[in-house]
Amino acid sequence: MGAKRYDVVFDMVGNHSSSACRRVLTRNGRYIVAGGPPFRGILLWALTRLTKPRQIAYLARPTPTDLGVLGELMASGRVTPVVDRTYPLEETSEAIRHVAAGHTRGKVVIAVTR
Repeated sequence: MGAKRYDVVFDMVGNHSSSACRRVLTRNGRYIVAGGPPFRGILLWALTRLTKPRQIAYLARPTPTDLGVLGELMASGRVTPVVDRTYPLEETSEAIRHVAAGHTRGKVVIAVTR
């Protein structure tokens, strides 16, 4: 993770340590956990009781309504997902190799066109 600071880190995979994610937060930033191993979420929830406000972690249980709101925020440009690479459907195996190499810096998208 780089030197850039973020207001929110929304972790859906858990491929970085929670301390690495918290280091890139702004002073009042929030670290949101919605994926990764279940024990990690429980541990982070317990740690929020002992840490400064900027290190608060939330356990998320997304609902269809919540995901709709998130979709609207992205469509309006208020939330911008980080996309590492986009692959056409025909190159899905290459996309999987790229993710398996562990060097992604955002989501890998498989584009399906009609």
